[in-house]
Amino acid sequence: MIKDISMLSHMNQTNPVKALDKVCREFETLFSHQLLKTMGESMPEGFFEGGLADDIFKDMFYMEVARNVADAGSLGIADILKRHIQERFGEDGKSRPTEVVTDRANKMGTKQASGQEERQSKPEKIGEGS
Repeated sequence: MIKDISMLSHMNQTNPVKALDKVCREFETLFSHQLLKTMGESMPEGFFEGGLADDIFKDMFYMEVARNVADAGSLGIADILKRHIQERFGEDGKSRPTEVVTDRANKMGTKQASGQEERQSKPEKIGEGS
């Protein structure tokens, strides 16, 4: 769990790949916590029969379960998020890989050019058709 934002900032400068992994795991933890908390609201009262102590205990319990879920990668959200960020912005999550950008631009330019040629070679006239 990220305890201090300055720790994450330092890690981002020294080892950005590890920082990206940690942030993605933390996102999965928070997502899992919210999911468990919402699910828990639909369950009947438990150990302490309501009250402040019960709310605190449940929240701590859900957070610990969420940490274990994220550490095990059970939902796979962190891995998907990390892969998505790396595809868009490179291995470190910061710099965009130029070959991917160039590749996509070339494909888009080819598609657009061929689409324009097709439209120019087949003009549609109003009133003609079936």
